[in-house]
Amino acid sequence: MLIDTHTHIYGVEYDADRDAVISAACQAGVDYMVMPNVDLTSLPLLVETHHSYPDRTAMAIGLHPTSVGSDYAEQLGQLRQYIAQSTETIVAIGEIGLDFYWDRTYVEEQQKALIEQVKWAIELDLPVILHVRSALDETIDLLTAHFASDKLRGVFHCFEGEEAQLQRILAHLPLMMIGVNGNVTYKRSRTAPLLSQIPLDKMLLETDAPYLAPIPQRGKRNEPAYLVHTASYVANQIGISLESLAEHTTSNARRLFSLD
Repeated sequence: MLIDTHTHIYGVEYDADRDAVISAACQAGVDYMVMPNVDLTSLPLLVETHHSYPDRTAMAIGLHPTSVGSDYAEQLGQLRQYIAQSTETIVAIGEIGLDFYWDRTYVEEQQKALIEQVKWAIELDLPVILHVRSALDETIDLLTAHFASDKLRGVFHCFEGEEAQLQRILAHLPLMMIGVNGNVTYKRSRTAPLLSQIPLDKMLLETDAPYLAPIPQRGKRNEPAYLVHTASYVANQIGISLESLAEHTTSNARRLFSLD
């Protein structure tokens, strides 16, 4: 069994065939999916999808860094209120983080939003799901400066850092895991050469569907069933069986997100 630890199958991209997508995932051996939130507009879609597939999905709640703007404090307040009042099991705070790739207008606001949401996670004893783009050193600096390493746990989703950055995470944020998804199969992937340096007890597999479909599905809408292609590639690269990789990564996901 594989667990897709990061998928957005609640999005409108799946409105026409969501049942078929989830059925295909189960047939491929991807029996469970963790769905991170993006912002207030995505929250109703996330909740509705989880209600439709309660035995196949889990919810994470957070404010994505590219959704952080001048109104970020209001959005955070509403999300925190939802978490406090929800009767649903929330398995993580996410996805949250820093993204300086497209726009640096709200750098300070992104940093404040990240710190606030990590505080929620520690207060609630939940892991974080970190989205980091063009800001990995800044994210590591912020986390190590503000939070004790034995209190902060979670995953660097879609890790695409350099060797030195990976080693910083492993050394200074020991309870953080590394999320590997379809772009590891791409020719120019920076993560592929580092796979052997990621301890098996710190690796998670994810799709980020509908984005980043792995080879041989690249260019298509990604979906959880395609996680098998990523898993097969990773297993081959590090020289273990697909079954062994599935066993390790599924165990990691269950432990991190406290899944039954």
